Amino acid sequence: MNLRRRTLMPLALAGALLAGSDARAADDAVAQQLFDDAKKLIADGKWDKACPKLEESLRLSATAGTKFNLGDCYEHTGRTASAWAHFVSAATQTKMAGQKDREKAARDRAAALEPKLSRLAIVVPVEGRPAGLEVKRDGELVGQAQWGEAVPVDPGEHAVVASAPGKRAWKAKVEVAGAGTTAKLSVPDLDDAAPAPAPVADAQTPRQTESIKDTTPRASGNPNATLGWVLVGVGGAAVAGGVVMFVLRGNEISKLDAACGADGKSCPPAASDDIANGKTYTALGIGLFGLGVLSAGAGVGLLVIGGKDKTAAQVRIAPVGRGAGLVGTF
Repeated sequence: MNLRRRTLMPLALAGALLAGSDARAADDAVAQQLFDDAKKLIADGKWDKACPKLEESLRLSATAGTKFNLGDCYEHTGRTASAWAHFVSAATQTKMAGQKDREKAARDRAAALEPKLSRLAIVVPVEGRPAGLEVKRDGELVGQAQWGEAVPVDPGEHAVVASAPGKRAWKAKVEVAGAGTTAKLSVPDLDDAAPAPAPVADAQTPRQTESIKDTTPRASGNPNATLGWVLVGVGGAAVAGGVVMFVLRGNEISKLDAACGADGKSCPPAASDDIANGKTYTALGIGLFGLGVLSAGAGVGLLVIGGKDKTAAQVRIAPVGRGAGLVGTF
């Protein structure tokens, strides 16, 4: 097992190196194509279109030759500080590679540009400087070592932003002229940031709670009226049930009349069942009819007093004498 691991690890490392090598080769190929396209544009005098291609070529493959040509392109388009920085970088890279002729060419171009550089000094007062102060020029952070120093910048307009925790950000634009001029911009004391407004939800919470409390009784409705309608419905159903029982009782009486004859004394033995059923239907009919009348009456009463009293009524079935009835508290 250990032997297999020792064998596989070099193979995996070699595979990773080959994959990385292939990716770099692809980037180099694209970088070379972009470089060639840029040179053709330069030959036609289209410097403004050549610079972006050289920038992308440099991003893919940071060669000294690309840096030198990009510096040349920047110089022709008026970006003197950017051109100077690329000439200096190309000189450093060619020196490390031992390419003295190319190093000299890059240093000569940088030296020729240096007197023409435009510079910008961003002055940050020491007194009252807030903690965590940051200064950015054109979106790029300006380190404290550069504060107050006249550093090379391309001619034109530059945006400066100063910010710190708990302070309002300060923004300004400064125009830097060309050919050896120096501009100065001072960062003032930053104002305190306005206190954060109270969350809208928190501010509205008391009013929302009050609104909910006010609307709760209206939303729940009148309990007496609701119970009244329920009792009327129950009463109607009970009365209907009582009517059905009386109809069934009438059917049993008709059977008895047919079986017992006109005198009612010659009833067959089976008629006893019809007699028992008739009594049951009679009792159920009377009970349901009475319960229905009581329930419906109680419901009507609740509906009548529903608009006058919001107190919930209670209605229950309770023993009354030898039977049962509706007992209510209104």
